[in-house]
Amino acid sequence: MVERLVRLCPWVKTVVVDGGYKHRFIEAMQATAYRVVEVVKRPQFAKGFVLLPKR
Repeated sequence: MVERLVRLCPWVKTVVVDGGYKHRFIEAMQATAYRVVEVVKRPQFAKGFVLLPKR
């Protein structure tokens, strides 16, 4: 997936993911694709569906 992203969209320098992604994925993305990964976490007070802030 990471290799395909880099091949199809080489101009993408920052990847935004939600808090459900594990550290292993984030480390692999930074190590192999040399991209910045931003994790958007949901607010602590949230219950149910919450629209996360756009970055």
